[in-house]
Amino acid sequence: MEENRGHFSNVLIVILCVLSAFSIYCSYRIWNEVESLSTAVAAIEQDVIDRLDDGSQQQSVSSPAVSADKPAPVVSAKKSIPIVYADAPAPVVPVDEPAPVEDPFAVATRSAVQKIFNGLGVETRSDVRQTGLPSFRPDVKVRVEDHYMMLDPEFPDVSFPKDELVVIDIIVNQLGIVVRAIINDGTTVRDEDVLYACKEAALKLLFSYNPDAPDRTAGKVIYSYVEE
Repeated sequence: MEENRGHFSNVLIVILCVLSAFSIYCSYRIWNEVESLSTAVAAIEQDVIDRLDDGSQQQSVSSPAVSADKPAPVVSAKKSIPIVYADAPAPVVPVDEPAPVEDPFAVATRSAVQKIFNGLGVETRSDVRQTGLPSFRPDVKVRVEDHYMMLDPEFPDVSFPKDELVVIDIIVNQLGIVVRAIINDGTTVRDEDVLYACKEAALKLLFSYNPDAPDRTAGKVIYSYVEE
């Protein structure tokens, strides 16, 4: 029994010695690391201080030295003052009167109206006063028996020379609907776009309903320009 206790004591002593040696080794390593870190921090601080000193010296060298013996140059405030005689009249500066400016909106409106009438082949009233020539306006004539117009016919959004015309033959049923439109041989316009627009406008005409009228009634539509 006593032998076992002695053996256990020896083992415990060995363990304590190992732990003591390990703690001493760890303390030594930590002290070395702290010492190295302190040395590195001191070196960095010294380097920063050296760089700041170098920068201040360069700035002092680059800036021009101001001599205390030489005073700053004095700028004279004297100016040449013109001599004015009491009896001399004041000079008169001619002022150019600005030319009257016309309202830009009125100019743009007049130009737009002029272009529209020129495109339609119609001369404006100002042109009539200047040239003495008559002015013209677009006109639509419709002739259909046994029916009357429900709405005023509209001139299509096209233009052609004022001395030409477009004639359309139409067929109207009892309900007053145009069911067919054909270009008449009396047409003098040859522009396909104008002819197509006039034909489409004729197909949109609307007449009154007449149960006593024939199933199909022939009519005629003439698009032209007339003198105002």
